[in-house]
Amino acid sequence: MIGVGCGSPRGGNGGGGGSLAVSLSDSTPDYGDTITITATPTGITPTSYTYILPDGTRVTQVGNTYAYVVNESGSQKVIVTATDDVDTVTDSVDLTIVTIYAKHGIDHAWSGEDVTLVGGVVDEINDLVGSIDATAPSAATRPFFAPNTTDAFGQFRTESTRRLETTLSTLQSTITIYGIFINDGNPSRGASTVSLLINGDGTPLSGAGSRFGVLTRNGGADFSWNLRDSGGGLGANTDIALETGKNVFVGTYDGTTLRLNYNGTILTDTYSGALYAQASNFVLVNSIFSSYTTFWPFPTLEVGVKLTNLSTTEADQLYSDLLVKYPN
Repeated sequence: MIGVGCGSPRGGNGGGGGSLAVSLSDSTPDYGDTITITATPTGITPTSYTYILPDGTRVTQVGNTYAYVVNESGSQKVIVTATDDVDTVTDSVDLTIVTIYAKHGIDHAWSGEDVTLVGGVVDEINDLVGSIDATAPSAATRPFFAPNTTDAFGQFRTESTRRLETTLSTLQSTITIYGIFINDGNPSRGASTVSLLINGDGTPLSGAGSRFGVLTRNGGADFSWNLRDSGGGLGANTDIALETGKNVFVGTYDGTTLRLNYNGTILTDTYSGALYAQASNFVLVNSIFSSYTTFWPFPTLEVGVKLTNLSTTEADQLYSDLLVKYPN
């Protein structure tokens, strides 16, 4: 909810003959789009304009146009006030914003830290706009603890042998997986030879695990996005040095090219053969191959899956939009 308070306001055709009309270059933008807000005064020569944006941010400047990078979703409002240092006029305009999930066709998205369990499973991430849910709410595909626990809260990072998994199918031949996690530089994190965010192996949990992998390797020194060949081995792989701080990644596979955008750096590898046919559960979180004795160590803000690949342009736009959603 945003609002404005000011002295002697005049909106539209208010008293004193001054008025302000606010317009948008796009009143139904997508999340992450840049739109232009234009304030047109009549009967007053403003010395400054104040733009009150959907997230509550106030920007005061001399110019009567403002480029707004859309960082909210759903039904929102932009308010602009203008003053000549004596009188003030104001106007507002409504806009309807498409969520980041609808924009990119994300099928499933999960919060990764301190999320409330619903019926014993992790709820789909909420887009924080009224009752708008980011993605399909089916409990059948939400991550759940294995072995089962009665915990009220869960997270994609836990210093125990418990782990999260989902029954979401992994037999897609193309895929998009993205995530945001924090490497805080704690030397106790990432010490395992391999720590898996998405993947898994062995019979204790799910048999064959996943076709696609998101993990750290080489003692936690490298971040990796990879896929399994028909025999379950490494068919294609992209490795990059793990960075300290916020990490944003978007991994895609289009049937030929495995591509990773990791903190703005692009890596690719190619594989066009058959994929692993024995995969079962899609996501195994907080696990390491068949032993499951270590854990995914990094606080994880969000993980999402699109069951087809985004194009190169679309994947990089999703990366840019995630930077808008997680600016710090």
